[in-house]
Amino acid sequence: MTHSIRAVRFRHDKSERFGLVHGDQIADVTHLLGANGWAEHLEGKGLTQLPPSFLNLAPSLPINDVALLPPLASPGKIICVGVNFPDRNEEYKDGQEAPANPSLFIRFPSSFTGHNQPLIRPPESHQLDYEGEIALVIGKAGRRISEDAALDHIAALTLCNEGTLRDWVRHAKFNVTQGKNFE
Repeated sequence: MTHSIRAVRFRHDKSERFGLVHGDQIADVTHLLGANGWAEHLEGKGLTQLPPSFLNLAPSLPINDVALLPPLASPGKIICVGVNFPDRNEEYKDGQEAPANPSLFIRFPSSFTGHNQPLIRPPESHQLDYEGEIALVIGKAGRRISEDAALDHIAALTLCNEGTLRDWVRHAKFNVTQGKNFE
Protein backbone atom coordinates (compact mmCIF):
# COMPACT_ATOMS: atom_id res chain seq x y z
CA MET A 1 0.00 0.00 0.00
CA THR A 2 1.90 2.98 -1.25
CA HIS A 3 -0.71 5.73 -1.34
CA SER A 4 -4.12 6.49 0.02
CA ILE A 5 -7.17 5.77 -2.09
CA ARG A 6 -10.53 6.33 -0.44
CA ALA A 7 -12.91 3.88 -2.08
CA VAL A 8 -16.55 3.91 -1.01
CA ARG A 9 -19.83 2.13 -1.57
CA PHE A 10 -22.80 4.45 -1.27
CA ARG A 11 -26.50 4.94 -1.97
CA HIS A 12 -27.59 7.83 -4.16
CA ASP A 13 -31.06 8.29 -5.66
CA LYS A 14 -32.06 4.85 -4.27
CA SER A 15 -29.25 3.17 -6.19
CA GLU A 16 -26.16 1.43 -4.80
CA ARG A 17 -23.02 2.97 -6.32
CA PHE A 18 -19.23 2.91 -5.95
CA GLY A 19 -16.87 5.83 -5.91
CA LEU A 20 -13.54 7.41 -5.07
CA VAL A 21 -13.49 10.23 -2.53
CA HIS A 22 -11.67 13.45 -3.39
CA GLY A 23 -11.94 15.88 -0.48
CA ASP A 24 -15.67 16.36 0.11
CA GLN A 25 -16.69 15.05 -3.33
CA ILE A 26 -17.12 11.57 -4.84
CA ALA A 27 -16.22 10.46 -8.36
CA ASP A 28 -18.77 7.78 -9.30
CA VAL A 29 -16.90 4.79 -10.78
CA THR A 30 -19.82 2.35 -10.82
CA HIS A 31 -19.78 2.09 -14.62
CA LEU A 32 -16.13 0.93 -14.50
CA LEU A 33 -16.74 -1.91 -12.04
CA GLY A 34 -18.20 -5.36 -12.52
CA ALA A 35 -21.11 -6.85 -10.61
CA ASN A 36 -18.94 -7.47 -7.53
CA GLY A 37 -18.04 -3.83 -7.04
CA TRP A 38 -14.66 -3.30 -5.39
CA ALA A 39 -14.13 -7.02 -4.68
CA GLU A 40 -12.20 -7.87 -7.86
CA HIS A 41 -9.85 -4.90 -7.38
CA LEU A 42 -9.08 -5.90 -3.80
CA GLU A 43 -7.73 -9.29 -4.84
CA GLY A 44 -3.99 -9.40 -5.26
CA LYS A 45 -2.45 -5.92 -5.18
CA GLY A 46 -5.45 -4.08 -3.80
CA LEU A 47 -6.54 -0.63 -4.88
CA THR A 48 -3.01 0.63 -5.55
CA GLN A 49 -3.16 -0.75 -9.10
CA LEU A 50 -6.36 0.94 -10.29
CA PRO A 51 -6.16 1.91 -13.97
CA PRO A 52 -6.02 5.62 -14.96
CA SER A 53 -9.66 5.48 -16.10
CA PHE A 54 -10.61 5.34 -12.40
CA LEU A 55 -8.18 7.90 -11.11
CA ASN A 56 -8.84 10.52 -13.79
CA LEU A 57 -12.61 10.79 -13.24
CA ALA A 58 -13.70 14.17 -11.94
CA PRO A 59 -15.72 14.08 -8.72
CA SER A 60 -19.32 15.09 -9.22
CA LEU A 61 -21.26 14.21 -6.06
CA PRO A 62 -20.98 16.03 -2.73
CA ILE A 63 -20.26 13.39 -0.08
CA ASN A 64 -23.00 14.89 2.13
CA ASP A 65 -25.59 14.07 -0.56
CA VAL A 66 -25.07 10.30 -0.34
CA ALA A 67 -25.55 7.59 2.30
CA LEU A 68 -22.25 5.80 2.83
CA LEU A 69 -22.53 2.02 3.15
CA PRO A 70 -20.08 -0.56 4.49
CA PRO A 71 -17.33 -0.82 1.83
CA LEU A 72 -18.04 -4.40 0.73
CA ALA A 73 -21.56 -5.70 0.17
CA SER A 74 -20.62 -9.38 0.49
CA PRO A 75 -17.30 -9.94 2.23
CA GLY A 76 -16.27 -13.58 2.39
CA LYS A 77 -15.48 -13.64 6.11
CA ILE A 78 -15.38 -11.11 8.89
CA ILE A 79 -13.03 -12.37 11.59
CA CYS A 80 -12.55 -10.13 14.61
CA VAL A 81 -9.99 -10.15 17.40
CA GLY A 82 -11.41 -9.80 20.89
CA VAL A 83 -9.73 -8.53 24.04
CA ASN A 84 -7.13 -6.98 21.75
CA PHE A 85 -5.46 -4.58 24.17
CA PRO A 86 -4.31 -5.09 27.78
CA ASP A 87 -6.96 -3.05 29.60
CA ARG A 88 -9.75 -4.88 27.81
CA ASN A 89 -9.27 -8.04 29.89
CA GLU A 90 -10.05 -6.04 33.05
CA GLU A 91 -13.61 -5.59 31.81
CA TYR A 92 -14.39 -9.22 32.63
CA LYS A 93 -13.47 -8.83 36.34
CA ASP A 94 -12.83 -12.56 36.73
CA GLY A 95 -9.28 -12.38 38.14
CA GLN A 96 -7.78 -14.27 35.21
CA GLU A 97 -4.72 -13.11 33.32
CA ALA A 98 -5.13 -11.82 29.79
CA PRO A 99 -5.05 -14.73 27.34
CA ALA A 100 -1.71 -15.55 25.68
CA ASN A 101 -3.44 -16.03 22.33
CA PRO A 102 -6.04 -13.84 20.65
CA SER A 103 -9.73 -14.57 20.96
CA LEU A 104 -11.36 -14.65 17.54
CA PHE A 105 -15.03 -14.25 16.75
CA ILE A 106 -17.12 -13.73 13.65
CA ARG A 107 -19.38 -10.89 12.60
CA PHE A 108 -22.12 -11.07 10.02
CA PRO A 109 -22.03 -8.37 7.31
CA SER A 110 -25.66 -7.40 7.96
CA SER A 111 -24.78 -6.34 11.52
CA PHE A 112 -22.74 -3.35 10.29
CA THR A 113 -23.91 0.08 9.20
CA GLY A 114 -22.27 2.73 7.07
CA HIS A 115 -20.58 5.94 8.17
CA ASN A 116 -22.99 8.38 9.85
CA GLN A 117 -25.76 5.76 9.80
CA PRO A 118 -27.55 4.99 13.06
CA LEU A 119 -26.61 2.14 15.38
CA ILE A 120 -29.99 1.06 16.72
CA ARG A 121 -30.27 -0.54 20.15
CA PRO A 122 -32.77 -3.39 20.04
CA PRO A 123 -35.40 -3.38 22.81
CA GLU A 124 -33.97 -6.66 24.19
CA SER A 125 -30.83 -4.83 25.33
CA HIS A 126 -30.05 -1.89 27.59
CA GLN A 127 -26.32 -1.64 26.97
CA LEU A 128 -25.46 -0.74 23.38
CA ASP A 129 -21.79 0.15 23.21
CA TYR A 130 -19.60 1.22 20.34
CA GLU A 131 -15.95 0.58 19.63
CA GLY A 132 -13.84 2.29 17.01
CA GLU A 133 -11.85 -0.37 15.20
CA ILE A 134 -9.37 -0.60 12.35
CA ALA A 135 -10.46 -3.23 9.84
CA LEU A 136 -8.01 -4.95 7.52
CA VAL A 137 -9.35 -6.08 4.14
CA ILE A 138 -7.48 -9.17 3.02
CA GLY A 139 -7.04 -9.31 -0.76
CA LYS A 140 -4.51 -12.08 -1.26
CA ALA A 141 -5.39 -15.47 0.17
CA GLY A 142 -2.88 -17.37 2.25
CA ARG A 143 -2.31 -19.68 5.14
CA ARG A 144 0.49 -19.82 7.70
CA ILE A 145 1.84 -16.55 6.34
CA SER A 146 5.15 -15.35 7.72
CA GLU A 147 5.20 -12.08 9.63
CA ASP A 148 7.47 -10.61 6.93
CA ALA A 149 4.91 -11.38 4.20
CA ALA A 150 1.76 -10.42 6.14
CA LEU A 151 1.43 -6.89 4.74
CA ASP A 152 1.47 -8.29 1.18
CA HIS A 153 -1.93 -9.84 1.90
CA ILE A 154 -3.65 -6.65 3.05
CA ALA A 155 -5.56 -4.97 0.23
CA ALA A 156 -7.05 -2.08 2.19
CA LEU A 157 -7.69 -0.59 5.61
CA THR A 158 -10.95 0.91 6.76
CA LEU A 159 -12.39 2.25 9.98
CA CYS A 160 -15.28 0.46 11.60
CA ASN A 161 -17.73 1.45 14.31
CA GLU A 162 -18.41 -1.90 15.89
CA GLY A 163 -21.59 -1.97 17.94
CA THR A 164 -21.84 -4.41 20.84
CA LEU A 165 -24.68 -5.27 23.19
CA ARG A 166 -22.65 -5.55 26.40
CA ASP A 167 -25.44 -7.17 28.42
CA TRP A 168 -25.76 -9.94 25.82
CA VAL A 169 -22.00 -10.51 25.62
CA ARG A 170 -21.92 -10.98 29.40
CA HIS A 171 -24.48 -13.78 29.45
CA ALA A 172 -21.38 -16.00 29.45
CA LYS A 173 -17.60 -15.40 29.72
CA PHE A 174 -17.05 -14.57 26.06
CA ASN A 175 -20.42 -15.01 24.40
CA VAL A 176 -19.87 -12.51 21.64
CA THR A 177 -21.83 -13.92 18.70
CA GLN A 178 -25.23 -12.85 20.03
CA GLY A 179 -23.90 -9.57 21.42
CA LYS A 180 -22.17 -8.57 18.20
CA ASN A 181 -24.68 -9.62 15.55
CA PHE A 182 -28.09 -8.20 16.47
CA GLU A 183 -29.85 -6.69 13.48
